[in-house]
Amino acid sequence: MPGRVKAELAEVIESYLNAERPLALAVLLVDSRHEPTDLDLWMSGCLEERQLPVHVVSTKVDKLTRSRRHAAIESIRRCLGRDPVLPFSSTTGEGKSELWQVIDHRIETRTKTPPASQERNPR
Repeated sequence: MPGRVKAELAEVIESYLNAERPLALAVLLVDSRHEPTDLDLWMSGCLEERQLPVHVVSTKVDKLTRSRRHAAIESIRRCLGRDPVLPFSSTTGEGKSELWQVIDHRIETRTKTPPASQERNPR
């Protein structure tokens, strides 16, 4: 991706994350076919800096052999320092129901939090 496009993308992401509203969950999508990129690492750092709840999703796992897939997920886990990493394939549907469960659980947990505590810790 050209440097100008990366800078614009970074600006849009920063603006979104800095908006004054509570975020229930960030889902960080990482392509399992490659080591986490500088952009993946930067995004993970931005989310951590803001103390946002994050769930990492390893995409395109259907493109990998079983052994390569395990190594890829371990690499993502190690590079980002985050656990768990959810294997996901939009082609086969693997991980789809698990991701929805994570999202639903986080939203449910978020809505049960009393408003006073939400104001103290909006993220």
